[in-house]
Amino acid sequence: MLELKIEDIVISTIIENYRSGLWSIPKPLSDYKWAKRKNRAAMFIADLYLGWPLSGIMLCELPMSHRCDEFEAEKRDAWMLDGHEQILTLCKIMNGDLKILFNPRVTDMKKGSEGQFRAEGVITKKTTGWIDVRRVLGSHEDFCTVLDEEESKEYRIRLIRLREVLNRTISVHKLIGQNYETILRAFIEWKMMANAEKRAFRFQ
Repeated sequence: MLELKIEDIVISTIIENYRSGLWSIPKPLSDYKWAKRKNRAAMFIADLYLGWPLSGIMLCELPMSHRCDEFEAEKRDAWMLDGHEQILTLCKIMNGDLKILFNPRVTDMKKGSEGQFRAEGVITKKTTGWIDVRRVLGSHEDFCTVLDEEESKEYRIRLIRLREVLNRTISVHKLIGQNYETILRAFIEWKMMANAEKRAFRFQ
């Protein structure tokens, strides 16, 4: 018997669940190419900032007493099967592995947003006013330091709004059932086949 539960969970909690090891990712799905595309990561942060809709996360909950050595050596409470790429991107940004910058003084004409996001590059090095998103989304102390550096109330509000993306919710679809290993294998096979088809289509 398979049960599906849907729950809205704030981004900060999802990140903590992943970092603490409560939620993990099966090895076959652990190639985070999505996060390696810096421009796409910058666009994702901009979408969060603007409040645009987010795709959900597919989660498979595991019985507490079971180990699933085929996919990973350690027992976890749940596997993140789909939609986790965005969370991993946020983790990489907050860990400093992926550097995305925010300029509260610039208007993004394409998105119409107050403030602009870019991956670190030539443009951000040649112009001033760029702030590492990690400092805003990271520790409370870093965030307060960034606010202290900004004299304009308008810019401070934009930084606070950026910080608030951690309180946004994502729809988490939880698969719960005794036949979870079958679900896991079937989903991984489907996911890898879908990725292969995308790559093949790209080169046609």
